[in-house]
Amino acid sequence: MLLMPTKKKSTKTSFLKKTYTRPLVIILIAVIVIVGWKLYENHRQDTLKTSPYTSTKYNFTINFPGKPVTTSQTQTEQGTTATETQILSDNINGQDESFEVNAINLPPIYKSLTKTHENTVLALLLETTATDIFGTNNISNTQSTFQGHTSENIQFTTTKFGPKLHGYAVGFITNNTEYLIWAVGSTKNNYNDFANSFKYITR
Repeated sequence: MLLMPTKKKSTKTSFLKKTYTRPLVIILIAVIVIVGWKLYENHRQDTLKTSPYTSTKYNFTINFPGKPVTTSQTQTEQGTTATETQILSDNINGQDESFEVNAINLPPIYKSLTKTHENTVLALLLETTATDIFGTNNISNTQSTFQGHTSENIQFTTTKFGPKLHGYAVGFITNNTEYLIWAVGSTKNNYNDFANSFKYITR
């Protein structure tokens, strides 16, 4: 029996397939690397270096960007006295970005406030501050809870200091102390990281 010579399969197709596939693979890898680097850069730029800050007077800790400065003042209204402390860190990385906590020891009369009255006081204070200091009426307000406390939240924009800046704040009351947490000129992510790092110290 004569054996018919076997015909070698053409390698032309596989060669062409390899030749044209390799550049596509290289391009795909390059795209993945570039996109990944961009995402990393965006995340890196949106993440601030923070340091723990503790207030023994107001029983809380929070992670502050920059170097916070503390000032206090006492106000008397209708025979009642309240002390307000401002912890402020601004000009973060040379940018118009600031983070702040206001802590106010409320007069004893505030202990009788209902949750509805608390929300009314908090909303009025947040909106008044945003209007008076940041010169804006472009404010949205929502009620929520913050770490188990009834809270008021606002978002706003301001151009009082030049470029358009976004602002965020949350206010709540616990143990007759009012806390207001602010971020202006910040991203929403940085504000959330800052606010959510707040921890009340139970003594």
